[in-house]
Amino acid sequence: MNQIRTEMTVREAGRRGGLATKRKHGPEHYERIGRIGGASTKTRMGPEHYERIGGIGGRTAWSKQGKLGRRRRAEKVIEKVREA
Repeated sequence: MNQIRTEMTVREAGRRGGLATKRKHGPEHYERIGRIGGASTKTRMGPEHYERIGGIGGRTAWSKQGKLGRRRRAEKVIEKVREA
């Protein structure tokens, strides 16, 4: 069989590999390995690592959202607190 091979980007190769893994092991696989990786990072770098990166992400989101976006986010948080 002669098949024509086309070039694939790294992004496309990663996407295809991820989809194949998801089909083979199920979506729970990613949750499982994520927990293992998170526990390993916490052991190696300490819980302060998550505080640091959370702060960085929070500042980035804060600057990108603008005043209206922050207000919407605050309203969602308030709503969740009321539901609890």
